Amino acid sequence: MSNLTRTLSSSDFPQAVYGNETYEEFSPKWDSWPVIVAVIPLFYMFPTLFVIIRVIQVYCKSLISSKSVPINQHIFLVLSLAQVMSFLYFIADYMMLRLPATGFFTAYCATVYPNQYIKLIFFLTFYFNYSAMVFPFLLCLLRLILIMFPNTHQKINSRLLAVSVPITLIYPIIFTFFLIPAVGYCRQLGGPYPFGSVSVYYSGGALGMRNSVFHFFNTVFWMAACLLVNVILFIKLRSAILAATQGTSRSSRSRKAEISLTATTVAMILPYLTYAIFIVLYLKVPAYTYYMMIIRPFGNDCETVIVPWIFYLTHPVFKNQDGSVISITVIQSSTQRKERASMMPIAKINV
Repeated sequence: MSNLTRTLSSSDFPQAVYGNETYEEFSPKWDSWPVIVAVIPLFYMFPTLFVIIRVIQVYCKSLISSKSVPINQHIFLVLSLAQVMSFLYFIADYMMLRLPATGFFTAYCATVYPNQYIKLIFFLTFYFNYSAMVFPFLLCLLRLILIMFPNTHQKINSRLLAVSVPITLIYPIIFTFFLIPAVGYCRQLGGPYPFGSVSVYYSGGALGMRNSVFHFFNTVFWMAACLLVNVILFIKLRSAILAATQGTSRSSRSRKAEISLTATTVAMILPYLTYAIFIVLYLKVPAYTYYMMIIRPFGNDCETVIVPWIFYLTHPVFKNQDGSVISITVIQSSTQRKERASMMPIAKINV
């Protein structure tokens, strides 16, 4: 086959490596920095996978025997789904960028004509990403309802999850449907990536739609929503702690609860920030796009790694053999206590 018939249109498939003999004969180097960037995540992702599995195991045990494992099943369910989606997003994104950037698949990519199968890698990356964006907000919302409605939160959260979980799994289709007619291909990454570093991309989306626009909208919206709920949650939790102490010095457990909440909030917000910055630079300053592509995946890894580890290291169910958990006592004001003493006991909530 001649070079003319094997070369793709540069306008339809920019920077495509298919049909280029130089890429077909490319030989990667084991000591290149893209290889190091691809290897680093493996050291913290495998231990994190163990933590995610432990969280899921505890949730499954609570379904079998809620008395032996008295946890808040709603929070554990959403946290489990959030971490599963985040981990699947890590795998898909790893296959889309960090793994092909090593150059070990470049010669093979140069022989594969653009097709629907390659497109699936790009599609799944953003399907899992959009789902992973929603679950942190849902987790914070469950915790806020737990604090604000201590006596009816079980009923409210059960109904909320019955509707929100299916919607969250369908929701990404709204922003990825344009990829249905598209095909995927491998393209050469720009500097500072060396020659031979490629990534998976797409061409031929429906109606000329671009993923960057949808992704920017989702990033900003869910970042703002998650930040707002976290601020309200932090204020409510702080008020509950101050009310519980009744003017006495705060306990170390209370301080740890606030530190854990703050660290979790930062971990959840950071991926939104890195993606928002990346998309703005991609649209406004294309020259810095590839520099951000090096940093952006590590920002996303923060949520996948830090959130489950904070939860695993701070929640008593992973420490105590008897499966006991922290209870938050919601104390009302003196006036409210007098009015409701005969009607409603002080609420204790498993977290």
